[in-house]
Formats: sequence, structure tokens, C-alpha cells
Amino acid sequence: MKKLHSMMLALMMVLSLAACGSQSTTAPAASSGKPAEETIEPITLRYASVYTQNSSYGQAMEKFKSIVEEKSNGSIKIDCYYDAVLGAESDMIQSQKDGGVEIAFSAASGIGLYVEATQILEAWYAYEDVDGVKTLFESIMDKLDATYQEQGFKLIGAYYDGYRNILSKKPITCLADMKGLKMRSPTNAMFSGCIEALGAQAVAMPLGDVYTSLQTGAIEACEGTLDTLYTNKFYEQASCLIWDSHTWTPMSVTMNLDSWNSLTAEQQAIIMDASAQASNYQVDLFQELADKELDEMKAAGLSVYEITDRADWIKAVEPVVSSLAQQYGDLGVQIYEAQKAAQKTAK
Repeated sequence: MKKLHSMMLALMMVLSLAACGSQSTTAPAASSGKPAEETIEPITLRYASVYTQNSSYGQAMEKFKSIVEEKSNGSIKIDCYYDAVLGAESDMIQSQKDGGVEIAFSAASGIGLYVEATQILEAWYAYEDVDGVKTLFESIMDKLDATYQEQGFKLIGAYYDGYRNILSKKPITCLADMKGLKMRSPTNAMFSGCIEALGAQAVAMPLGDVYTSLQTGAIEACEGTLDTLYTNKFYEQASCLIWDSHTWTPMSVTMNLDSWNSLTAEQQAIIMDASAQASNYQVDLFQELADKELDEMKAAGLSVYEITDRADWIKAVEPVVSSLAQQYGDLGVQIYEAQKAAQKTAK
């Protein structure tokens, strides 16, 4: 699979370079008697995602692309790749590390491979709403950025993946109903640990394998945002939505550090501004789409179940979160303590 991804990436790079060579930003023609100014080739930045173009994340990427290309007067060109065409989050982040992709966004199953403490950002039952997770992430961006840069990445912003609920083939209303449930987990310790703590069996797999795995019975449940469940049509294979709202996930938007450092200060400012605007756009769009998507899934046969013993679920996962925070050193503890402080403030 990695070899296939490498071949696909190589092809994409060739096509991207060919496209780049066919376009240029040319200064205005000089007046008669003066030599024409040099033609400047635009910088092409490849932006990779595992999500569909019509998801809130895909639309935010298009927003980012539009702003950057307009504000840079064509000196920067953004090529977007969707639907995991360049691989799963783990493949994308490795490619970004190696310079094969300039920009990507990922949760702990991506950037967490290099900065493990980001798994604490995805602690289950740590946030009440998107404003809470957004405020917390922005308050520690400088600390995160310093750590990311040590690993070869520049943190330029975030998207927010939430609220996340469980989609199951069977109704679940209490913690006991989770026992033995075969449930898909992203490849990170926070999700697998919390799933196991709830009594279920965590089955790690890429997002692209979930639909067929639900169809064949390889898994009985998955979890995700309404946007993810809807755009990937997972509800066609599992009709019970368990409304536990276990987490809001900040997804770090990162750039290859060498590519970032090759930009001028003006270009860097354009990138940061565009990323901030795209982030706000994604949050607004996600909230706007959520009700519509839920209504359409219900019309297709989805049933929604509320859990009756939420306090027991929170108590079950707390040791996992606390242990991982200690395991991931100072940054992990800082994130954990920031979450706890925010929870006390919210009460």
C-alpha cells in the first residue's frame, strides 16, 4: 500500500510540476526601449486531505486556496487533493515530513506520530462545545508550534472536528451495552484507549475502510462527526446514532517547515491570515450543515439514542486520559491541565 501511495504521489508531483511550468506570473511589459522584466514562476503548494471536497473541511480548503491565490497576486498556487488520494493521515504526514506534500491537516493519527502529546487534545468528554476546544487550542498554539517545528512542521492553524458520536448497528443506551462491541478506532492511543475503557473492542483502520467493514461485519460500530458519517454514507450500513458527544477534535493544519521558511515574510503572513479565515469558515459551515445532515440521515432510517448514564462513561475514560497525559511529558501535562482549568471555568 505504501508503495502504491508513493507511486501515486510521484505521479501527482510530476503533474503538479508540469502544471506549474505551464503557468507564470509575468510583470507588466516594459515601455519601448527597455528590456522586459523577468517572468516569475508561481510557487505551487500541494494541500492534502482524507476528506471529500464537499465536506466542511474540503470547502474550507477551497476558501484557503482562493484567499492565498488572490492575496499573493498569483505568486502562490494551491493544488488541493481530496478523498485520501495521497494516503491516510499517517501517509500524508510522512509525505509532508519528507517534503512530498507542503500542507496537510491531521488529528493525532497524523501529527501525533511525531508529537504524541497531541493525543491529549482529543481527550473524551473534555469539552462542552466547539468554542471550548477552539479557545483552548488557540491558547496553546505557540507551545504546540515550537514543538512541531522541532519535528519539521510549521503550525499554521486548525480545523475542528466535532462533536463526535458513535454510530452502531445496534441500539446503545447505557455503558453495559458497549461490552464487546467491535468498534473502529483511528490509529491513536486516546481513541483506542477510551473505546476499550468503555468495554468495547477497538479495531484500528483507515477512514476509507470503514464503509465496507461495516457492510461485511468486520466492525459493528464507528464514531465520528455528523459531517463524516454523512459524507461517507456510513449510516447506510449502521442505523443507530448513539448521542454521547465524546469529543471535539482540533485538527492541526501544518506546513513543511522548509517550504515555510522558503516563503517571504509577506507570503507567510498571507498563509497565516488565509488559514485563520478558513478555520472560522469551517466552524461556521460545520454547524450550519450539522442539523441538515442529521435530518437527512434520519429520513434515510437513522435512529438517535441518548445515553442514560453519562457520568459512568466519563468516569470510565478518566484514567486513560490522565495516564496518557503523564506519559507524553510536559506538553501532555500542560494540555491536560489546560483542559481541567477550562472545565472548572465552564462550571
